[in-house]
Amino acid sequence: MGMVILIYTRARAGASGPGRQYSTYARRAGEGKSSNGRRAAPSDLPNCPTPRAPGLSPFFPFPLRSLGHPIPSLPRTNLVPAPAKSRNRLQVWGEPGRAAEALAGSSACRLTPMAAPSARLLLLSLLGFCVALSHQESSSSSSTDSCGAAKLAVASLVPFDSTAFRCVAAWKQQDFVLRYKNTAPSEWSFVLSAPDKGSYVAVGFSGKGAMVGSSAVVGWASNGKGTVKQYYLDGKSPDDVAPNRGLLKLVKNKSVVVSHSGRLYVAFQLSTDYPQPYLIFAVGPDGNLPPSSTLRLPMHQNMASRAFNYTSGISSNAGGSGDNAAFPPEGKHGLLAMMGWGVLMPIGMITARYFRQLDPCWFYTHMAIQVSGFAIGIAAVVLGFRLNEDGLKNVDVHKALGIAILAMASLQVMAILARPDKTSKVRRFWNWYHHNIGRAAILLAIGNIFLGLSIAQETNAYIVSYGVFVAVWVVAVAAFEMKRCYADDD
Repeated sequence: MGMVILIYTRARAGASGPGRQYSTYARRAGEGKSSNGRRAAPSDLPNCPTPRAPGLSPFFPFPLRSLGHPIPSLPRTNLVPAPAKSRNRLQVWGEPGRAAEALAGSSACRLTPMAAPSARLLLLSLLGFCVALSHQESSSSSSTDSCGAAKLAVASLVPFDSTAFRCVAAWKQQDFVLRYKNTAPSEWSFVLSAPDKGSYVAVGFSGKGAMVGSSAVVGWASNGKGTVKQYYLDGKSPDDVAPNRGLLKLVKNKSVVVSHSGRLYVAFQLSTDYPQPYLIFAVGPDGNLPPSSTLRLPMHQNMASRAFNYTSGISSNAGGSGDNAAFPPEGKHGLLAMMGWGVLMPIGMITARYFRQLDPCWFYTHMAIQVSGFAIGIAAVVLGFRLNEDGLKNVDVHKALGIAILAMASLQVMAILARPDKTSKVRRFWNWYHHNIGRAAILLAIGNIFLGLSIAQETNAYIVSYGVFVAVWVVAVAAFEMKRCYADDD
């Protein structure tokens, strides 16, 4: 690309012609001769040194003049003399405040317009840049879909009429666009559009917003061929997601997957009076498609649940790992149970057993910690009863253990109200009951927390984090017990 360097020329006092002139040095073929026809010698020309662009030439592996550069790197004998009635100064663009004498004490060198090849090269470069920019914009826009489009881009490939469909941005984080319409009595038509990342896209229908127990329509494209299947989500692991099963009544020969301009279009029709009120969207891992032999779905990369109003087209978050939505109820239940039953109560036990020398501070600290843990634990139990448990394994055992822990914790609170005096004969029986019921409740709580994490199929980070706390607690208890034993021996 040619480089344009502006040369600012200003006539001093006594120069002909006021104002400023902008021009460039140029090579004049066939000139540089004297009046008698011979080649001009250096002595015949004014002392016109070749102007240089300081700091530029070392960065170019080719002569600047090969691109029509306006500053020639030619001998001074090729420069055309100009009338000696003005003295010009050269200002190179890019180095403000540094003016070099272009004429080195002589009159001046004539300045002519920039050579035509340089101008043509500049125009071609600008044209190429515009073409590249427009191509980039068109390619980026081709992989997007919008509800503002006049019609569906693949309307001719969909096996049903898709005109006048209601359109919503169903999942903005993953650029999911859903079009739907009640096309006939007891018939609903859907077209889901999503970016084609070499993975599957899915939309599930649920009555409560939970993934487990719902049915989903899943589509993907491979080697130019689209595949659409119904899956029943019997659990949260890939082995629990069975292909060609589900509670959705798909209209026969009305399901298709189309890959077009970097997007997947999953079109299908349901035979139902009214679809279920929760939609669950999911996208598979990039570049990982279900194998043709088993059709087992890999674990989804992201998912989101939406409470959907088909009349208004308004959706609201119902939880999901792919959104910045509110903390899901399952997570709230687990966090409250872990903090109440699994953290505060074990710490409260340590204060009561190993810090009795700090009387009466140990008693009030023990009471405050245990009451706080009991209140948080009750909130966890109440929230747990409101969770959807369809299709979850071992949830009955988890629920039974939770009820048992709540009962033992309640007995501990009641025991405080019925605590006998220290001089009473039954005080030692009360101590035995209070100590052992509390220990049993703590051990059951720790085991039930690990069971709950396994049911929820949480990542190893949660299990490891709580496991570290339990390990530290066990080591602390062992150390305090050894200290007590040595103290009793003394």
